[in-house]
Amino acid sequence: MEKSMKRYMKVGTILHVSYKEVGSGEGPILECLKKIVTDPYFEAVEVAHMKDPVVRKKAAEMIAAAHMTTAYGGQGLMLGAGLNINDLNEEGRQKALASLKMGIDEAYEIGAQDFAFLAGRYEAETMEESFQALLASTRELCEYAKARETCRFSARCLIMISQRNL
Repeated sequence: MEKSMKRYMKVGTILHVSYKEVGSGEGPILECLKKIVTDPYFEAVEVAHMKDPVVRKKAAEMIAAAHMTTAYGGQGLMLGAGLNINDLNEEGRQKALASLKMGIDEAYEIGAQDFAFLAGRYEAETMEESFQALLASTRELCEYAKARETCRFSARCLIMISQRNL
């Protein structure tokens, strides 16, 4: 008996990977998103930074109307600007945190259920210090998300941190 994979997962795609032209946070975002939300194969979509707040609002409406699960990928905020949340330079770490907090705000605007980000590069000789900076940054991001009216992301943050025997 062959079972559908949709019994075990929600099939989705990443908007800016499927449509490279929107990777900068500009371009035909709504047109590309419409293709995804109207495709019956997809039940989930990951979005990223959208520079225009009007576009974000319309994207949120489209996603909600399609009853899709949504995630927000903060990776582009870090990679595009060369930021690093485990930067040992405190000023650099704070810039990275500010960028990801903006992403968390956008994720809430869009109605995302998840928020993802990448740890940054580190040198082998400073791995432990970099890891401690990553933990501090992750805790701060979780607290920031938790302070929001509705707390969607913080439970996942706390689980991720607690799995590392702190």
